[in-house]
Amino acid sequence: MSTPPFHLALIVTDLGAAEAFYAGTLGAELIAKDTCWIVFDLFGHKLTVNLARENGAAPSDDIALRHFGVILEEADFHELNARLVRDKARIVTPAQLHEEASVRARWVLFAKDPSGNGLEFNAFPGGGWKIQGA
Repeated sequence: MSTPPFHLALIVTDLGAAEAFYAGTLGAELIAKDTCWIVFDLFGHKLTVNLARENGAAPSDDIALRHFGVILEEADFHELNARLVRDKARIVTPAQLHEEASVRARWVLFAKDPSGNGLEFNAFPGGGWKIQGA
């Protein structure tokens, strides 16, 4: 049985320092990069670092910037989505398919646990999360 890749999103104050640490020191593979975020393969898991807002912080309710999640097979993603809906979980962003016609197609769902912790669930029918820019 293989373990699905884990996903973690963190807030950083310096993208260059984050890149040097995660890619240089820890040996993570840089998968995709923009002016305000970097995606790494960290020992087989997806790590996204997001640049902090101008004041050095991010709003606590901005779930896209600070959360953890898992990357699931598409069938498992839809099964989980059905359970979350059935149990009236706190869904922040309902299941959506992004870039459907692209090799970077991905299902995304954001929810919060009872304590307000951010959770992201993904499925990548187009080939996997390591595709550039996914």
